[in-house]
Amino acid sequence: MCSYLALFLLSRPLTRWLFPATAASLARTPGQLGYWDSSFVSALNGFVNVALCVVAVVHEPALLTSTDGFFKTPETCRVSVLFLSWCSFELMLQLLHWNLEAWKTGKVEIIVHHVSAIVAWALYLEGGYAHQLSLVGVFCEATNPFMNFRWMLSKLGLKNSRLYFVNGLLFCFSWLLVRIAFALPAASWLLIAQWHSYVGVLPVWRLALLVGFVGVGTTLNLMWGWKILHGATQVLSGSGTAADKHD
Repeated sequence: MCSYLALFLLSRPLTRWLFPATAASLARTPGQLGYWDSSFVSALNGFVNVALCVVAVVHEPALLTSTDGFFKTPETCRVSVLFLSWCSFELMLQLLHWNLEAWKTGKVEIIVHHVSAIVAWALYLEGGYAHQLSLVGVFCEATNPFMNFRWMLSKLGLKNSRLYFVNGLLFCFSWLLVRIAFALPAASWLLIAQWHSYVGVLPVWRLALLVGFVGVGTTLNLMWGWKILHGATQVLSGSGTAADKHD
C-alpha cells in the first residue's frame, strides 16, 4: 500500500516535469490530475502483477495442472497480498473522488469489481484456497497498461496518432485474448476440477461466494469486452475514428 502511495505522489511532479502543458490542462478540471496519477500507478501495477504471476508458475509449474483447491505457494500468497492491496488502494481513491466528473466513467462497475475482489482475495488468503483461481484473476491485469495508456495518450493530445490507434487495437486484442479466451475457460476449469476438494471442507456460504465471485468477474469481463470490441469494430469499419471512441 505504501509503495502505491509513493508512486501516486511521484507521478505528479514527474508529469509536471515531463509534460508541463498536459499537467496544466489536467489541472483545470478537478480530479483529472488525480486520475492521471492513478492511471500511472495502475499501468505499472499491471506489469508487476503479470510478472509475479509468471514467476509463481515458473517456480511451481504444478500451479497449471493441480486439481487441489488448497494448493498454494509463498509466491501465490505474495501475489494475492499485492492484488488485495492494490484493489484497496484504488477503491480508496475512487471513494475520495466520488463526486468528481473525471472519475465518473464506469464508476459503479469499478466499485463492484473492487469490492468483490477485496472480499474474494481476503477470503482466499484467510482460508488458504483458490490460489490458482486467484492467479487467473490477477493475470487479467495484463490488459490494464493498454487501458491506462489509451486515456493518457488522449490527454497528451495524441488521439489521432498512430500510437493511439495501435495501442487501442492492442487493448482490444489483449482483452479478448487474456480476459475472454484465457481467463473464462481457465476459471471455469479450475472451479469444476477443484470442486471435489472444496465440498465437505468449505462451508456452504464460502462455496456460494466462490461461485458468485467467478460469476461477477465473468460478467464484468464480458460486458467491458463487448464495449471495447464494439468501439474497435466501429473504428476499423470506418464508422468512427479513434478520437470518437469513449474515454
